[in-house]
Amino acid sequence: MTHAYLSDAQSTIALLSEWRKAGAIRAVDFAFAKGLCAIGQERGFDVDPFTVLMAAVCSLHLSDGHVCIDLGKVFSAPDDYLPIPDNAPKTLVSLASILSQTHVEACISALSQCKTVTVSGQDTAPLALKGQRLYLLRFYQYEERIAQAVTLRVAPLMAFTDASDRASTLLRQALEVLFKDDDMSLSSSQMLACAIGARSRFAIVTGGPGTGKTSTVLRLLAALQSIASETNGEKLRIALGAPTGKAAARLSQSIRDSVAKLPYNELPGNVTEHDIPSEVTTLHRLLGSRPNTRQFVHNQRNPLIIDVLVIDEASMVDVSLMASVVQALKHQTRLILLGDKDQLASVDAGAVLGQLAKDADDAQYNQATRAWLHSVTGIELAGASGQEEVPVLAQNVAMLTHSFRFDANSGIGQLAQMVNHGKPDHALLKRFKDNTLADAIWLIDDISSQAIIEHAKSGTVERFIKDGSIDAAEQHGPHPSPVGYSAYLSLLKSAQGRFDEDTPEQQWNDFAKQVLTCFERFQVLCAMRQGPYGVQAINQLIESALIDKDTLKQEGSFYQGRPVLMTRNDYNLGLKNGDVGIVIKRWVQTSTGPAFVPRVAFPSDKDDTSVRWFSVSRLQSLETVFAMTVHKSQGSEFEHACLILPDKVNAVVTKELTYTAITRAKRFLSIVSPNTKVLTDAIENPIHRESGLML
Repeated sequence: MTHAYLSDAQSTIALLSEWRKAGAIRAVDFAFAKGLCAIGQERGFDVDPFTVLMAAVCSLHLSDGHVCIDLGKVFSAPDDYLPIPDNAPKTLVSLASILSQTHVEACISALSQCKTVTVSGQDTAPLALKGQRLYLLRFYQYEERIAQAVTLRVAPLMAFTDASDRASTLLRQALEVLFKDDDMSLSSSQMLACAIGARSRFAIVTGGPGTGKTSTVLRLLAALQSIASETNGEKLRIALGAPTGKAAARLSQSIRDSVAKLPYNELPGNVTEHDIPSEVTTLHRLLGSRPNTRQFVHNQRNPLIIDVLVIDEASMVDVSLMASVVQALKHQTRLILLGDKDQLASVDAGAVLGQLAKDADDAQYNQATRAWLHSVTGIELAGASGQEEVPVLAQNVAMLTHSFRFDANSGIGQLAQMVNHGKPDHALLKRFKDNTLADAIWLIDDISSQAIIEHAKSGTVERFIKDGSIDAAEQHGPHPSPVGYSAYLSLLKSAQGRFDEDTPEQQWNDFAKQVLTCFERFQVLCAMRQGPYGVQAINQLIESALIDKDTLKQEGSFYQGRPVLMTRNDYNLGLKNGDVGIVIKRWVQTSTGPAFVPRVAFPSDKDDTSVRWFSVSRLQSLETVFAMTVHKSQGSEFEHACLILPDKVNAVVTKELTYTAITRAKRFLSIVSPNTKVLTDAIENPIHRESGLML
């Protein structure tokens, strides 16, 4: 017997209205479901109540990053898909009670016959059904577009089907040159990744921090240019992209530091360092953003004129943006994705890299792939001899396994590995909490507790921010102390009286660059934006502590030394979401003459030696960034990263978030939390995003 709320669409709308008032669904979810009924009325048909109900559930789950909902799972665990808030009226009917009186087959049958649902994905119905997965139409189309683009590119290129062919021979020669000075016990996975990346028009290179993703792709591009120039006499047109300005700037710098070191003159063909681009652009700029629209200048009708596209930090690319990228590529264009599959997925819906590379750890190469890789690289793959019943996509995925940053004794490396495995290692956690790890400490102290706020004169927070520890001497014993913000604060203090209106511009630039570099050594990371342990509260706490102690002087909102974060792209100014600047008072020529006024210094987007100065009146969408969210920190690395966890278990604090925060630290990690259980619970709380991409 069907529940009364599923007797007709209006009854279902009445239920959704009650859920909206109770906070179980959002206003936008209710409006979407109600809009389906309006479409039916306009076109003269009744919308099935199952469709109305599941449309609201599907819309709700987009906000959690899901691309679709699996109807079978919804029926199996309805309370997971639509929990009733604790403060809701006791009389409120739950999704579980609604679905308990029907079955999933009836729901799927009703959806497949409803005129607001397409089963082909080709018409303009608002919803799409594929098997038992329900999508908003555009998200179904995004996944289809990505799947088609990958399928088009995964087959080995004809030139690389036989290891004795000329292209394979040239690749073997290029790899021998590019890896000749390496210890292959450490770099074998990099060489294999280069071979896999060259073999077809689609490849994924994934690996944790310090595994050499950038150096690997540089060698791959050099090998591809070598083969192209030797076989065709022409060079490849290569573009490098990243999802954020910060990620783009970091990759640009990494490439500039490494590109000149490759042995070009020993490679087959005629290759120079100028054949490898060093400028990385954001994907939005590469595609050509159009204001107030999801459309881009470059698309299927106006594709990018390139032969190779490399996307770094691909884990941050959502399904919508990735669909736009592949739509703007010509069929013959190579696509290479770089990233850490275990990091946080994109803020928006989808987890494209994580899904495409989910089996990378298993190295599921068939016999043909293994034989070709052995012939080209000389490396015999360990493990199974190769089975034919393995995914085609797996032949295009390479996992970098050796970390050149963290050795076996690194606490950061061990903690990151433990989190990735999803199982707390209590012996390691005890060492962490006892502060016997050389590069990681656990600070039980609750830096956001009311007691510390009320007794700010004790200097606890100020000491923590300056030194990176509540009490470095006590906490570490023989271990080196972590860095804090003291270096950048000291620089600012040392500048008093040193600069005046006669100070040369280059000297101002050098000083600002020093300040920016020192600030970037340390970063406080928060799991959440709101609440006593969120970014807003922690920033206020740090700001108050430093100003109260006279470390910083409050002179308006743009005071000397205030660190600021861009929260939106501003292409007119050349500033991107995630860019960090520092307010510095400097002499400038004003309408009334030279004077000391606040200006915001940002690193140059062209090189690592200069800065850009902006008047505060020109900058929009800024926030203070003594602390930032873990999401905002993606694409960055800090000498010392400090993660602040809340005092209670929270759905936001997941395995992926914790792993991402830990791996932002290059040399030192600290975690601040009054509740040790939050960390262990986070390790056992992985993110799962519903998607049909791999199907």
